[in-house]
Amino acid sequence: MSDEVKSKPKKKKKSRLFRIIRFLFVLFVVVPLVLELVFFLMRINPGAVIPDTFFVFTKISHPQAVSSRVLEHESLPEILTNPDLATLTPVLSNIRSSGILEKPLVKLALRGSISAALLNSAGTDTQSFIAAWDSALLAPFLRLLPVITKFYTVPDLNYVQGKTSRFEFKSGDSTIYLGLKRNLLIVSDNAEVISHALSSEGASFASEKKITLKKQDIAILLSSAAVTKMMADGNPLLEQVFTHVKFPDHIELGINIEPKRLNVSMVTPVSTENAAIKNLLSNNSMPPAMMNIFPESAQYYTGISSMGLRDLMNVMAEFPETELEDTLKTADRAAKTLLGLSVDDLLYSWTADEFAVFGLEDRPTPVIAVKIGDEAKRQAVFDKAFHSIFVKEDTRLVLDGNRIPQIELPGFVNAILKIMHVTVPRPYYTIHENWLILSESPENILTTVTELRQGSLLAKNPAWQKLSEGGAANASLALFYSLNRSLPFFLKGGSAAASVLRMYRLGLMKISVKDNVITLTLTATPGSGKGLESMPGYPIDIGRKTGNAVYALLTESGSDSRLLLSRNNSALSVNPADHTVYELQGEAPVWVIPAEGFTIKSMKDSAAWVVSSRGLVTLVNGNMEPADGFPVISGLKLTSAPAAWNSRVYLFSEETGGRGTIHTIDSRGHINKLETDFDSPVLSPPLFIESVSGRAESALMALYPKSFLGEIFLCDTDGKPQAPWPIVVADIAFGAPLPFVAAINGSSPQIHVAFITMAGELSVFNEQGSLLPDFPLEINGVFYIQPVWDGQYLWLVSEEGILYRIDVENTINRIMEQKIPDLTVKENGFLIAADVDYDGIPEIFISGEGNAIYGYTRNMISIDGFPLSAWGRPAFADLNGDGIMNCAAAGMDNKLYRWRFRTGN
Repeated sequence: MSDEVKSKPKKKKKSRLFRIIRFLFVLFVVVPLVLELVFFLMRINPGAVIPDTFFVFTKISHPQAVSSRVLEHESLPEILTNPDLATLTPVLSNIRSSGILEKPLVKLALRGSISAALLNSAGTDTQSFIAAWDSALLAPFLRLLPVITKFYTVPDLNYVQGKTSRFEFKSGDSTIYLGLKRNLLIVSDNAEVISHALSSEGASFASEKKITLKKQDIAILLSSAAVTKMMADGNPLLEQVFTHVKFPDHIELGINIEPKRLNVSMVTPVSTENAAIKNLLSNNSMPPAMMNIFPESAQYYTGISSMGLRDLMNVMAEFPETELEDTLKTADRAAKTLLGLSVDDLLYSWTADEFAVFGLEDRPTPVIAVKIGDEAKRQAVFDKAFHSIFVKEDTRLVLDGNRIPQIELPGFVNAILKIMHVTVPRPYYTIHENWLILSESPENILTTVTELRQGSLLAKNPAWQKLSEGGAANASLALFYSLNRSLPFFLKGGSAAASVLRMYRLGLMKISVKDNVITLTLTATPGSGKGLESMPGYPIDIGRKTGNAVYALLTESGSDSRLLLSRNNSALSVNPADHTVYELQGEAPVWVIPAEGFTIKSMKDSAAWVVSSRGLVTLVNGNMEPADGFPVISGLKLTSAPAAWNSRVYLFSEETGGRGTIHTIDSRGHINKLETDFDSPVLSPPLFIESVSGRAESALMALYPKSFLGEIFLCDTDGKPQAPWPIVVADIAFGAPLPFVAAINGSSPQIHVAFITMAGELSVFNEQGSLLPDFPLEINGVFYIQPVWDGQYLWLVSEEGILYRIDVENTINRIMEQKIPDLTVKENGFLIAADVDYDGIPEIFISGEGNAIYGYTRNMISIDGFPLSAWGRPAFADLNGDGIMNCAAAGMDNKLYRWRFRTGN
């Protein structure tokens, strides 16, 4: 009996524990599951609360994956330099450095999809945004936020209760609204927009946002007006075409992001009442055969297929701006009169449905390829045309055993081609496997045919394969580009999208048509290797004749930098950020150079010297404003460009008897004549170098008063020659000797001087005036430019465009050389060593008599993007403080160009 009584409390205790466990199970497991089920059954698609008045709608189905891909994208840092996106830079930098995307709770939150849109406010030009996030499993917990905010106050965040309760976050003059609706967290900057989204009527727009593109990181619906404006920006012909084509209200775009590749897709149905355009749209795209005609060295191409030349001409003739219809009628009459052939016979009868224009590496002249549909007909047309007296064929040229004929096209044929922006008045041509290949350069034709015969095709190039992988081959228009050589039409506009896409150096765009639906795909990559890209807003038209030297003027703070150059009798300073041009006018040709070693304290700015050939000297700030006490009239007639060092400008002139003199002017305007004078005038400014001690007051300058039996000097900055200088040179030369510091043959670092005569005798002296062992060296060629030093090697370039690398220490492989095609270097040339990728190894840059600047690595490999269409002395500097080297140079077209270097493997 007592045992039974004692056992009852244990049973009761077990029952209470069971009830506690059951309660906790229901509270923490069953209730959440029920709530999740309820929210799941009541869930709303985020796109359903976004009004149909949007002009941009975006959907991200997997935010967590997309966020990671964006942060891993190689071009992201450069994209964020775009002013329109600059505000995102600190946000993304913090996200990347914090690793917050790897937190379990954040991963859970980012599993839900996000939809967002930009809206046009009715009757106004203002815009607003709305975004909706599917909180998925977190939806029940978000409902607790209003309760939580009662106990935890967040500055500037208030919860407003009402028919559409919401949070309001105020920041300055703007307010952000946040609201909860079933499974959605909705955000907007417009109170009316979010009120409507939170109301019972605000879930009726899902049918307006149909996305058909699959497997896209980011899906976008963009107003057709915005797309056509972006595509046709600055292209009048495309603008006319789009007026005859009807698009749906919104066009669908998709974006996929990879670490080194960006993929953009666009799909849209089209319709038209224009018979010629309708005929083109009826031709479904097929895989083109033209990929077998592009050699591996092709750097860009535009190819049209699935349409004949006649079809294309018919479309272009529809638009009066081209004047093609009248041109074709005139050409047809001329062809029948002169050749007995119609335009149909001459151009259409033998051509097929593919033709292309492409460019080869390091070759400025393009190549045209036309697919032959009827070779017998082509041969008959050519024979008849060449037997007339109006079409001439020259078959005398033979290159590497290949006869390459040249023809002179009739004027009416060139008139037709000019409308298509093709000019080939006297092309060379050849026939290769049912393709007619034309170019104004016979070397281009030989290179093309040689590579094709060897099987070296662009289709085998890794860079092209990376762009084309995973995409369908069908295309009516294909456009492969490298921004080193070409800028496609859709990147010429000023839109934010175009400026972002210009940051990708290589791209492949394809347009295909199927059943009146156009599909456009664009794949872009940063490219491989070191290279550079043109900066937005450049070139700047300077007007009138510019000088061939550009300098960078950098401030101590790293902001407000300037680019210095001359124009006729004026000195110019250009703000690289906003392109403002400041000018100081003069009466004679002028030089403008940075004032090395000091700033104008009264102006709190870096300074520059403006010097006229008649000796008028002005010290200016970056806005070309003269300092107190300037300009100064020196009364000198200068024989050389000036030089600047340690708050002084050096002026070189000639006195009676032909003797050369040096005067200096300091920052206070004081003129001083140095005691040293020379038997001959100084015709090139000296080069300065700090002594090994690094003290500016013990710096030295190397100069050469030019004469047939001259001397080279190593002087202090007051013009006093160092013992045992000067050193006699037995032949005439150009330029100033090169002083450089090096530790050679195991010695401690000391100053050396290198000098080459016009005949190619290269001498290298130590500071004591002794020649290094095995010098002088005889270098083949004629030399107008003195060498430069890259820290390990001397570099030279001859008049014939041969680049030499000289090892001053080792005799094995001491001289390396490379011929630069089409380069001639005389007195107007420049040779510069600059470390543009910050790897501690300078690159070498050369300019000559033509409008081209060449760039090479220390291993004599051409840098991607070179040659540049500019001449003279370029300036290399980080102009905006972003840690990326810029290059600025003047073109022979009197424009100022600016590029930014890329770094990569």
